[in-house]
Amino acid sequence: MTAGAGLRWLLRGRLVSGVVDFDIGNFRLDGTTAVVTGAGAGIGRAIAELFAAAGASVMVGDIDPQAATAVVTAIRSGGGSAAGAACDVTEEAHLVALVDSAVATFG
Repeated sequence: MTAGAGLRWLLRGRLVSGVVDFDIGNFRLDGTTAVVTGAGAGIGRAIAELFAAAGASVMVGDIDPQAATAVVTAIRSGGGSAAGAACDVTEEAHLVALVDSAVATFG
């Protein structure tokens, strides 16, 4: 089975013209907290911004502290709630600290 065939099998009919049919207007995360690693750029940043736009408080983690700060600034300037920290996901202590910081910041 190819990767594409596997994706189609997993989505079972939800695949429309090669993309998942997704209505962002129905996606709400109000009152939740999201911890997103790798959020300084690329897919991680897009996920962090999407979750914030959907109402979540977002803890932005990235190995590059300046990148994390830039994402937090962007989320806050758009009216979202975010905090950030440097996080190397290969270090368990960093992950524990990131989650502890999210709990301390957002509850």
